Amino acid sequence: MTVDEVERLLKAAARIKFGRVLPFLALSLFSGMRRDEVGRITWAAISLDHNTIKLSSVSTKKSRRRVAEIPGNLAKILHLVHGMPIIPANLRRTLDAVCDAANVRLTQNVLRHTCITYRCISTGIDATADWSGTSRGEINTRYKGLVEDPKKAAEFWALTVTGYRYDGNQGGITRTTGSCQNSKNSAGNRKSPRKRAKKSGANDGTRTHDRRFTKPLLYH
Repeated sequence: MTVDEVERLLKAAARIKFGRVLPFLALSLFSGMRRDEVGRITWAAISLDHNTIKLSSVSTKKSRRRVAEIPGNLAKILHLVHGMPIIPANLRRTLDAVCDAANVRLTQNVLRHTCITYRCISTGIDATADWSGTSRGEINTRYKGLVEDPKKAAEFWALTVTGYRYDGNQGGITRTTGSCQNSKNSAGNRKSPRKRAKKSGANDGTRTHDRRFTKPLLYH
């Protein structure tokens, strides 16, 4: 995935369904974990005080305990969404809605592949292999050289989510006061989200099927 695609995906994930897919998406994009590994961990395994994720031997593909550093941009997102379900209800449906809104197609393993590709440029093959639980041979064969511009890697690892706060009443995140507000929706001229969505055709995250794709999407 390009940096622009990832940025669009994060923005859409933050604004749809109160950001409920954001914990899963951020961990899949920036932690180096596999889809099954993300599905098995809990918040107890994530230390935001020490910026580490502890994966037990029963959580990893190769049955080896691993302690992975949390990159700075991921730490900011995790602070925002801390305590929200890592795997939310209706993950597939919500992720389809996010992809549709961002105009991004996710293929099998693309989130982790994107992460490792950019990580190789930033920290090198050996460090990336240890961090992600991937063999050096696989990194050389599958990821090395896909992106060679260090500036693009720096842009990727600077991506985060801003302008939101955790809202306990919604069980998710909402925009902070005054951020990204359209002047037409200011007090005194405000329409309900349902009416705005109906009039404009906006996607409110409740779509059950993405008609643009004839094949099911695999989010691993």
